Amino acid sequence: MKFTNKFYIPTKSSLEGSLKIDNVPPGSYELRIKGLTGTIESQWSPWEQVIIAGA
Repeated sequence: MKFTNKFYIPTKSSLEGSLKIDNVPPGSYELRIKGLTGTIESQWSPWEQVIIAGA
């Protein structure tokens, strides 16, 4: 089962994009994207949105 989710990183540049996750239950996870370290909060909604806070 694959989920294609949106992610948002609240930084000065406000990066947005898409993130593909395989078999990941809702919860908090550490995520690193090109040197940026933050906390990923998976909030499964009808849009399967993933919000990344911090960085």
